Formats: sequence, C-alpha cells, structure tokens
Amino acid sequence: MDIEKIFAGIVLKTTLAMALLITNVQAQSIIDSVAGNLIENLMERQAANPDRQPGGSEDLSRIAGHLNRYLQRPLDLNMASAEELDDLYILNDLQISALLNHIRTTGPLADLLELQAIPGFDVPLVRLLLPFVTIGGPAPLSSFSLRDILREPEQELLLYYSRVLARQKGYSKGTGSRLPGSPERFRFRYRFHQGDHFRLQLLAEKDPGESLTGRGPAKGFDFYSAHLLLKPSRGVFKKIVLGDYLLQFGQGLVLWNGFSLGKGPAALNIARQGRGIRAHSSAGESYFFRGLATTIQTGKMRFTSFVSRRKLDGTPAFFGERPAISAIRRSGLHRTRSELAARKSFTENLGGVNLRYQFSTLFSMGITAARLAFDKPLLPGDDPYELYKFSGRSSTAYSLDYTLGRSNYFLFGEIAGSRQPAWEGAGDRTGWAAIGGLLVNPARGLTLAAAWRNYGKKYQALYGSPLGESSAFAGEKGWYLGLESRLAPAWTLTAYADAFSWSWLRYRVDEPSQGFELLAQLTFRPAKTVTLYGRYRKTLKPSNAEVTGNHQREVTLNTQQSARIHAEFRTSRQFRLRTRAELSFYQTGHPISKKQQGYSIFQDIAWTPGKFGFNARFTFFNTDDYQTRIYAYES
Repeated sequence: MDIEKIFAGIVLKTTLAMALLITNVQAQSIIDSVAGNLIENLMERQAANPDRQPGGSEDLSRIAGHLNRYLQRPLDLNMASAEELDDLYILNDLQISALLNHIRTTGPLADLLELQAIPGFDVPLVRLLLPFVTIGGPAPLSSFSLRDILREPEQELLLYYSRVLARQKGYSKGTGSRLPGSPERFRFRYRFHQGDHFRLQLLAEKDPGESLTGRGPAKGFDFYSAHLLLKPSRGVFKKIVLGDYLLQFGQGLVLWNGFSLGKGPAALNIARQGRGIRAHSSAGESYFFRGLATTIQTGKMRFTSFVSRRKLDGTPAFFGERPAISAIRRSGLHRTRSELAARKSFTENLGGVNLRYQFSTLFSMGITAARLAFDKPLLPGDDPYELYKFSGRSSTAYSLDYTLGRSNYFLFGEIAGSRQPAWEGAGDRTGWAAIGGLLVNPARGLTLAAAWRNYGKKYQALYGSPLGESSAFAGEKGWYLGLESRLAPAWTLTAYADAFSWSWLRYRVDEPSQGFELLAQLTFRPAKTVTLYGRYRKTLKPSNAEVTGNHQREVTLNTQQSARIHAEFRTSRQFRLRTRAELSFYQTGHPISKKQQGYSIFQDIAWTPGKFGFNARFTFFNTDDYQTRIYAYES
C-alpha cells in the first residue's frame, strides 16, 4: 500500500492561543463536553457543505465564542426571545414555538425540569440545553452611565498564532512566486463588555503570506475590525451597532450574513429566526457591513434601519475607457500582485430598512427593503452560465416574510423581488423568489418538516442566503421533506430527502439540470455517557463530463455516497473515548467511469483532569481523489 498516499494531506500545525481576562478574571477550562460536541457537529456540517456557507470557518469561530459565553452566563429562558433561543443552535422552530407558548399560557418556568413537560422536549434534549440556560438571570444594565459600564465588566485579550510547520514552496528563497510575508497567522482581539448590554471590540489579523512589517504595499495588519454594541434595557431603542455588523432578516432571501443551519443531520432545522442586527465579531473579511444599524421598538412594531459603506476587493477591469470590476473577490487574502491590485479597489454602499409587526403571540410579519450600489460597474461574465448573474452598478431587493406557530405546528415563508436598473452593459432586469415551509408534530415523538422553494433565475441578492443546495441559489427549485422520530426512549431516527432542479446553466453544468439528496441517521443513547449512531447519505448531482474521443462535453448525473458508524463513551467525568469509521464512494454517470472510494478510521482519547485537558487522535485514512474526501473535526 502506498504510504505517501495514505498520509497525503496530513499537515503538522501548531496553534497558540492565549485568552487573558484582565478584569473580573474567571478561569475557563476546556469547553464542556456537551458544548464541545455541539460545536464539532456544526463545524463538520459546514465543512461537508462549503459552498452553502459563504462566511467560512470564521462564522463558526464566532459561534464557538458565543456558546462559550452562554456557558459562563446562561440564557434566562423566562426572558429569552425566539431569536435568542435560536441562537443556541439546539432547538428547532417548532420547539421554540412550543416553549414560548408554554411560558405565555402557564407563566414563567419554576424549574428547568419543567421543560420535559413541553411538547417536543425529552430528556436528551433537556440534557443538551442545561449547560447553556438558567431560570432567573442577572439584572439588566439600568443605564449607560460610565459608572454602570465600569461596574465589574468583563475584558478579554486574545493573541492567536498559527503556522504550518512543513516547508512550503511559496516561502522558499529563490522561487519566482515567493510570497512577500511570513507563513504565520497572527490575530489580536480585545473585547470589553458589560453583560449583553454593552460591548466594545477591536480586532486585527494577518493571514499567512501577507506582509506585516511593511515590505509589501499593505503595511501592518491586513485586516482591522471594530464595533460598539448597545442594547438599552429601557426606552424605544433596542439595539445600536456602530462599526462592523451583520444582518439577518426573514428566511434569508434578501439579507442574511453569517452562519445558518441548512440541510444536515438535524433534519428539522430548515426555518430561520431572523435575528436582525448582529455585531460582527469574527475575523471574516468579506461578508459583513460597516456603518450604523439601529433597532427601535414601540408596542408590537419593531423597526430596523441600516447604512453601510466599505471598500471591497475586486479584479480591476475597464468598460470602454472607464474603470470597472470584472469579479468580486471574497478570499480576504492579499499576498500576490494580483491580490494586492484587487485590494480595496471599489466601494460598496448599502442602505435599507426592516419593519416587523407582531400581530399576536402566534403570528408575525416582516417587510425588508435594501439597496446596494457600487462606485464602479460590475461587468457581466463571458460564460453562458453567467448570463443572469448580477452586473451593473446597483440592485434593489425587497421581501415580505411571515411566521405562524403554536406548540404543535410552525409555518414560515418569504416572498421577494429584485430589480437591477439598466446600464450600458445590460438591460433592466427583475426577478422573483419564494420559500415556504411547515413543521408539525402529529403525534408524540414524531415531528415532520416540509419546505418548498422557487428562486427565479433572474433574482439577485448578493447577501441573501436562504435554504438551498448552494450559496449561488438563483434559478433553483426544490422540495424538502424531513422527519425526526423517537422510536423508543433510547432510539432516535432523523432523515430528510431533497429533490432540486436548476432552470439555467451553472458552473461546470452546461444545461438546466436536477439532483437529489437523501440522509438518514439512527442514534442510540442507552445512557447519558454513551452515544452510538449510524449515518447514510446519498447525493445525485450533475456536472459536465468529456465524451471520450471528440472533446465534447455532456452533463451526467454523478452519485456520491457515504456511510458512518460513530461511538462515544465517557468512562468518567475526566475521560472520554470516541471511535469512528466512515466510507465514501463516488461515481460519475459516464458508462465507462470507475467507482472511486475512500475510508477513514480514527480513535480519540480525551482527558480533562482539571482546568487543562489532553486530546489525542490516531487516524488511518485513504481516499482516491477529492470527490471521496472525508471530513472530521480536529479539536
């Protein structure tokens, strides 16, 4: 067996991270195992679907820090909103609706054990929630006087360093393509916060290959970010963010920055709870806004307004004799000549509003409108599949969304439109998109989900991210069906099926096409210290294939399958064992194609005797090619 092939892709990596709590120091050991498993599942879920999450791993680093803060300062369930409950990434929308309905009808929770009496809640779910929630929390900040802000605040200083230990060609002397900077990644972050009501953050980062000392055109840290967050407990203003922020409204058809749960083992997490304004706290350099955003609330009406202006990276080009942009670059890397030439080469302006009205405790509707404009036109692509992609200087998008829920059902949906005005390189273009869905609990222990989506090929929203097969969602249609069933107290079955199609060409797919995806997982938890599950996944997706002999291409339907067996045992509070075996298969639709395969087996040992912990993993894997890749989170 080829040893180099077995260990191909293994990279030795060292990471140093220091978190110093300057004031009101609280020792923080390794994240609780329940929280750690939750974060690992989210990271593996995103890694397996990279094109569905444009924000990248930085969104998950923000979530990890967010969950860690909930461990230190648990969420008060009696005071929590639907958006805050959704922020835990544990409850689906039907469970959130059931919890809020229970509190409205029976009064505040007296004990966390009362959660087991709510429809859709069982012992494993309550056990997963317990580290993050509480009954009765600290009193809110009474004012924003300097005295209140400085009263026992929490301050954090994070210094992060990482590099690949293996020698890389791009940093070797004598090579014509040598990168100007060092292979290290540096990150600095300072955060000052008073509970959830006041937060100030400063962040700076240098990526591998970027120059920190000023030898290149960009001096100092390559990326800087800052924000000031205010959440008054009194008055009409509910949230104010000055600096870098994210926006999340409706089901994501118009605006949705940051991480969102989509298709995956949690088959019921298909609806969205629009969180409105969020401070941008990660090192992600692309998918955020910079300016001012505010939310005010009076009675049942909540109004959000936002403005943003920031420089973006784009490939320089010309339209006639005028400067233009041929493509927007989102990598955030500025090392080579072309990357440095694209750095901050054009300006993006964004403005808009969101109005949400809570008609009753069960029903709410929202309206979103946003206008995006560039100081230089974005040129249309040359390939046929790019015919309907965004081009020009500006675009306007608007939508109407709704949610309706009780303890045994939850309906959601959004309908949106977009318009791109005519300019010299393209005509006026209008598009439409819609999504609707239902979660229902027809019997105890059984929950069903269904969703329908139809995103027109002319619809364009550069910062939209609804449920779909990929982040480039224009032209996609589909039906989604999911279920979760408690077959017995220790047995849980989750599954979904998704049939989708595209009404226009796509990258590496030269004709309208369709596909299908199926996932099923059976989980067995005989005790709170033991978890076993088996998972099967099958995906049928189209791609171009070259016809042998004549150099022509045809679209074939390719099959990708994977099967996993996972076992986890906690022998004591300090010791944990985890074993996993996974197989993957891939075969194109071409008659003479050969089936590719891969496998991975690993054994984890975790020991946490106190404030510090030890983790070790032995992995044995082999994959034939990229299509049979296998993802596994490394803690």
